[in-house]
Amino acid sequence: MYRQLATTAVLATLALGAPTGAVAPATAAPAPSAAFIAPAQPAQPAPGDDIADCLDGSCTITVTQPVVIPLDGLAGVETVAITAVLPYAVGFDVQFTSGGRGLSFIGTGGTTRLGSGEGVLQLRVLSIDADGAVVELTAQPE
Repeated sequence: MYRQLATTAVLATLALGAPTGAVAPATAAPAPSAAFIAPAQPAQPAPGDDIADCLDGSCTITVTQPVVIPLDGLAGVETVAITAVLPYAVGFDVQFTSGGRGLSFIGTGGTTRLGSGEGVLQLRVLSIDADGAVVELTAQPE
């Protein structure tokens, strides 16, 4: 019976066209399809470190320590104080022209929108790493 199985196996191998002991050739990996390629992200402005760029309420800056950022009041905001730059979040204290305040801690990728009767200020933390936090301010007057 063993001989009959061995003979059948040899005949099957020959019938399939593969010589006994042959190794299948290696095949190249298929090229990735468009469905698996991540779409390009919109270009972000390069962050700066000059708080004067933020006067109009729209800027992207890198901060490493607490700082007060004066604004022109366009969206009803007088100043944005960055109160803390932590490994996991950035602290904000926003002073409105009306005398009110808004406090917030924002982690990486987080956004806070603070509104007044004169507009809205959006605060966004783009990243936090050993070089500091990249923060984006966007003022939208009403």
